[in-house]
Amino acid sequence: MAFEVATYTDVTSSEAIDGVDGFNFQAVSPGLTGEDRQRIREGLLHRVVPSWALGHDPLDHPPTCAFTVEGGRSYLALGRSTGTTNSGRPGNQVTQVIAASDPDDFVPYRPAQLYGARRWELEKAPGPELDPWVTPLEIRPEFEADALRSLVVDDEWATRVLPHFLTMVDEAAGPEPVKAVLLHTDLDTVMRWIALGTLFVDPERAQTLRFRALVDDPWRADAALVGVSPEFGPVDLDSANVLDLVGRTVPGIEPSGAAQARAELFLGHDAADALSAVETARRWEPALGPVASLDAARIVAVPGVDTGGARAWRTAVSAIDGLAGAGQEDDLALYGEELGDVAVTHGPTTDEEFTLAGRAVHSTHALGLDEVACGVLVPVLEALTAAPECAGAFARELSGAEKPLEWGSEEERSAAGAFLDNVFGSAPGDALPDLMEAARSIGAPLSQARLDEAVDELAKLWAGDPELGRDRWKRGPPPARRRLRGRRTRDRGRRAPRRLGPPRAGGRRPRTAWLGAGRPHRSTARGRTPRRGRLRAVRARRGMAVGHGRRPGGTGPRAVGGLDLPPRVLRGPGPEPDRGPGRYPQDRHGHRPGHGRLGAAPGGPHERAGPLAGGPCSRSRPRQGRPRCRARAGAGR
Repeated sequence: MAFEVATYTDVTSSEAIDGVDGFNFQAVSPGLTGEDRQRIREGLLHRVVPSWALGHDPLDHPPTCAFTVEGGRSYLALGRSTGTTNSGRPGNQVTQVIAASDPDDFVPYRPAQLYGARRWELEKAPGPELDPWVTPLEIRPEFEADALRSLVVDDEWATRVLPHFLTMVDEAAGPEPVKAVLLHTDLDTVMRWIALGTLFVDPERAQTLRFRALVDDPWRADAALVGVSPEFGPVDLDSANVLDLVGRTVPGIEPSGAAQARAELFLGHDAADALSAVETARRWEPALGPVASLDAARIVAVPGVDTGGARAWRTAVSAIDGLAGAGQEDDLALYGEELGDVAVTHGPTTDEEFTLAGRAVHSTHALGLDEVACGVLVPVLEALTAAPECAGAFARELSGAEKPLEWGSEEERSAAGAFLDNVFGSAPGDALPDLMEAARSIGAPLSQARLDEAVDELAKLWAGDPELGRDRWKRGPPPARRRLRGRRTRDRGRRAPRRLGPPRAGGRRPRTAWLGAGRPHRSTARGRTPRRGRLRAVRARRGMAVGHGRRPGGTGPRAVGGLDLPPRVLRGPGPEPDRGPGRYPQDRHGHRPGHGRLGAAPGGPHERAGPLAGGPCSRSRPRQGRPRCRARAGAGR
């Protein structure tokens, strides 16, 4: 990997790469394209301020530095004034530019740090062809991270304004950029501060963050970070965030909490460790937030930080939960062990803390990182033995797992089982349904005695209140499922009257199996009342009961709608058929003539249904040309 290089200045026709005299390219490397040259002409050349020569030596004009990204190519340029042109006019200059397509060419530095590269030569090249700059480049010591840290650590004013300056950089790099202006007459000083600020920006954003210095008017510069020399004259800066490096005043911007935390970390620790934590925090910021991400990154990136106590525990477990929820599997695989080590330094004591721990275990397990999940789970189960009243809050977060945890060692699994056994023995009864589901997700062994006790208690609990959950027993551990299934089947027989409880409205008792309570009947699930319920409703409206109105032998009056009507009226006109001794008349379907399906004769296929006079035979309705029932047809004649 390498940077392409170009030199631009006032040339003669023999010096120009294309034979055209005047301001032109004097030398380029082979990989610099015509499009590159056009972009350099349009926005990267050193610009001489015309008013400078009125009171200053033209050769003392401040140098310039500019960085931009166009069309996937990054360009960094340095320029200086060189006096008069070949024709004797003022305003001559020389600009050297490096270009790259791969952002990794800047690694391990940020673009502003390459202002301090040792290969810059702001002179005419010896010939028209330049060699590319092979990366990584060597830079001057004052632009290394340690030296940039010393820039603010050794200066009380700089230490004080660092949070303000980092807030300025954040706003300049944000979605709605606010221009950040640095005032000073020395380009080196301005570029060191710009390089310092970009160290705290996300690496990808730093590769595209434009800057330019030194200029006379920041509003004409297409850049978010701009260095302005006061020697060019006054300029309106009311709409910009300003860091006055000459007057050394405190910027008017209020520092953000994240900027203050980054500044504190940078000032209090080694530069490499602090910046590593800042970079990690930037990567975690979308999932955790600016402050929480930095607190978590401090744990994994800065040696010697305090990782004990409730605050560190909450930071680590929240980071595990947040990163897993955001799907940042690679970061959790890389830093999960360090974050998990903090989980053993504190035992949660409140519902809120146990809920957070359960959520972290569930989310990492769902992501397939069972090693991280188990690292959090074991100390939490141990803490739960001392706070069994929080068992429900913890267990609810573990419900719904598709499969149990996969333990890395049998020793760790057995330890979890021992803690879980104690929790089952002391947890409140209303937590048992959730604990049973959690036990399946945890996949640790329980003692048979404890399991028997829990199953019996759970069976009693659900028998007394079936609405606690429909079929939740099916998601418990296999031994518990077998015992609950047996208890369920056994209770359907011997204990049904006691179990079913008080009748519902209308005199009906609940149609339920105690663990399957709340399951809709297949006909009500389709929006219909069950058939038996419809029949009872019809009879209730007509004042009838099952078997109501039937007389022995079928010869007496029938009760229909509260009226006693003789059989002839019910059957309709026509001769009464021969019943035979002790038999009711029947059609070919076993139905009594003149009666519907509900009036089937004893011994017929519908004997269990009660009589409902006047309805047509449900199997004798004309359909697709089929003949009517003979009895029904005769009754209608």
